[in-house]
Amino acid sequence: MRDLQAIHELRAYYISRLKLNTRIYVKKPEPEYFKNGTLKKHTEYTQLDMVQIMKELEPGETIEIPEA
Repeated sequence: MRDLQAIHELRAYYISRLKLNTRIYVKKPEPEYFKNGTLKKHTEYTQLDMVQIMKELEPGETIEIPEA
């Protein structure tokens, strides 16, 4: 968050463009495990819905997704 704040204070711009087929995931804080203690791989990460996130932003608003 500090990086974006520094860019904002300098009245500069940071633009990140992703290809349309790019998927962004964040690690779940509490993934599921099998009874034997093995991690259920499909529960380790959650895919972000970037279309929904973008719809919720106001014009000019930015977000930072740490550890994506």
